[in-house]
Amino acid sequence: MSGKKEKVRRYYDNFAKDYNNFYEKIQFTKYKYVLNEYETNFIESCIDVGGGTGLLSKYLNFEIFTVDLSYDMIKEALILKHSTLLLVADMAALPIRNSAFNTVFSFTAIQNAISPAIVVRELARILRNDPGYFLITTLEKIIVANMFKLLCEEGGLSGDIFKFPIEDVGYSNFI
Repeated sequence: MSGKKEKVRRYYDNFAKDYNNFYEKIQFTKYKYVLNEYETNFIESCIDVGGGTGLLSKYLNFEIFTVDLSYDMIKEALILKHSTLLLVADMAALPIRNSAFNTVFSFTAIQNAISPAIVVRELARILRNDPGYFLITTLEKIIVANMFKLLCEEGGLSGDIFKFPIEDVGYSNFI
């Protein structure tokens, strides 16, 4: 594991037990901003890449396949019963077959990757295109909106950029 990746994993492993206390409110604000405005009945098979403790499953009140690099974040998701569909994996090399999911989410995670471009290609690879829906966000202070849009398009996704009222910029094909 590379230095940056190991540093990110250790950070979230150490922070896992306190993560929800610090971030649940802000993550729910993001979910509400994008998901309450739109129909979500299209979600059949869904994955949250970089999903940590499974907060998106908790918010939507149904199980979402949750992937995170941090073992302790995934363990916390299991303890809190947010989800049981859990996998510890690197978002830049997902051990998931092509076109496996009709909906791919990744909230505020790809800025932690060594190569966000590789992650976007991985997200596009596991997304069905019949149709497939995606919503990816990143910290705007790390990846500005126009660069994020270009990154997503070069990675094989086609959608629209949008800005959150708080900290993130997003790219999606259903918003």
